[in-house]
Amino acid sequence: MAAKVDKEALKKNIFWIALGGFFVLWLVALLSVLVSGDQSKEKAWKDAVSGIDAASKSPKNQSFYEPWDKYGEAASSHKDKVWEAGWQQQKDIYTWPVGMEVLLKYPTDSFGTTPRDDLDRRSKFRDDYLTQFVGLDSVINPPETSVGSFPCASSGRNLAGSGRFLGSSRNA
Repeated sequence: MAAKVDKEALKKNIFWIALGGFFVLWLVALLSVLVSGDQSKEKAWKDAVSGIDAASKSPKNQSFYEPWDKYGEAASSHKDKVWEAGWQQQKDIYTWPVGMEVLLKYPTDSFGTTPRDDLDRRSKFRDDYLTQFVGLDSVINPPETSVGSFPCASSGRNLAGSGRFLGSSRNA
């Protein structure tokens, strides 16, 4: 006895039947491509990858670095000597206030161990810094110009007494 095919069910499910057939054909095609690939192309690919890997390795070895390390040490020692000579000429220019508890080495260093100490010492440093300029106007006589004289930075007054700030017409 021959089995009868229900034509109505076939019409309703034609999409799913076609999708199953497509999947089977796609799987057969994929397997045939993977199995029957050209071996010479694969060998050429592997050779190219190994060539790239060999070229990307550094040709520098220990014997390459030794002269550069010696040169770097010599340059660094010479730089230190030059900096030391420069510092010896300028060391008396840069001084800290006598009462400073912490001498900073870098601008980012903290003035204290706690935030409160840091704030107090920074405030003291700010105030001590301004005292360095008191009386500076009596030491330096700024030039006068046709529009007046230069204002004094420490006192905010005009040094020559003309009552005019440089470049402005307003009175001090």
